[in-house]
Amino acid sequence: EKGCRRIGDRKPRLDQRVTDMIKKRTWNEFRETGLLWWINRLLHTFGWAIVFEVEPDDGSVSNVYPARCRFRGFDEKTESEGFAKVTAYMKENAAILLTEAEDCPEQEHVKEK
Repeated sequence: EKGCRRIGDRKPRLDQRVTDMIKKRTWNEFRETGLLWWINRLLHTFGWAIVFEVEPDDGSVSNVYPARCRFRGFDEKTESEGFAKVTAYMKENAAILLTEAEDCPEQEHVKEK
């Protein structure tokens, strides 16, 4: 378990270095950015999907789980909306994503080029 250490009760605990590199997000944000759609496009290749159960009254996520699926891909409207969301996310976050990629300790070889 790279990046983890075991303590007294043998439960894994992330090292501080790894903890500093992680920022917890909500499932709703993951959906709104288009990343759920993007990941499910890939997973559909293998007959899998990440399924979100959403409450009809308030739109909150009540459950998330991996599932086998028989369908592959999405309809044209969903594809267009997904690409627009992911593109907007990349546009809004490009500078920070580049900084994070360049500053990652495991990516020192990138700086050499």
